[in-house]
Amino acid sequence: MNAYERADDARRRAAVTRCAALLDVAALQSCGASLAEARAQVARQRCVSVASLKRWGRVVRDVPRAQWSARLLPVPRRSAAP
Repeated sequence: MNAYERADDARRRAAVTRCAALLDVAALQSCGASLAEARAQVARQRCVSVASLKRWGRVVRDVPRAQWSARLLPVPRRSAAP
């Protein structure tokens, strides 16, 4: 079982949302937008920061698209010690 399959539903949904945002950036670029323009537009549409789009893009830069969702899983937060 891989990390994506082990993740809970909330983390999987977040990964899919991140993947979709990056695919939106790629689609805008294929229509002629610059990377900066595409990121800015997607950031506005999806209410995420341009910095997050850059970070997610770096995470999947050399990864096949089929593996993007697994790579974009959020890291689980640790609860504070009592």
